[in-house]
Amino acid sequence: MPPNDPMFPPVGLSSDLAPWESPQDIPGSPHNLPPSLDRPGLRSFQPVVPFGPMSGPSPTPGGPYTAIFDLHHYCDLSGEQIIAVGTTSVSVLVEPTTKRNFLGFRNSGATVLFVAFGQNATPNSWLRIAANTMVLLDTVVPQDEVYCISDAAGGQLTLVVGTINYPS
Repeated sequence: MPPNDPMFPPVGLSSDLAPWESPQDIPGSPHNLPPSLDRPGLRSFQPVVPFGPMSGPSPTPGGPYTAIFDLHHYCDLSGEQIIAVGTTSVSVLVEPTTKRNFLGFRNSGATVLFVAFGQNATPNSWLRIAANTMVLLDTVVPQDEVYCISDAAGGQLTLVVGTINYPS
């Protein structure tokens, strides 16, 4: 290819601004998490105590610190429940005494299931779950009672629920 070919003009930068840097190394613990002593346990709760003694190194020299984290992101799963569902609406989950932050449905049968919140389910309910389909609610989780109905006899709903683990 000739150096001054009009079909292939020389390529230059489209701007005279200097390029910015991008980090090539992320320092810190594995996966950029704080050291394990600075993280709360999955099933433990450390109360927020202003200036109280906590385990782990202090981020400020010579000063105590307080561990603060969001309980919403930690839950206790109640275990799987497998519920037989027929052509009559049934209550599959009662209103919680604490707050739900995880709700999962799986149609483990061969029929079509309809789920409603706070009222009896009908074939017109907004949540329709086809056979072997999973639905996970973990951002905005309904707190109402949950009802389910099947389009034919022999429906089966697998349900898993997580609630916020409040300290006792």
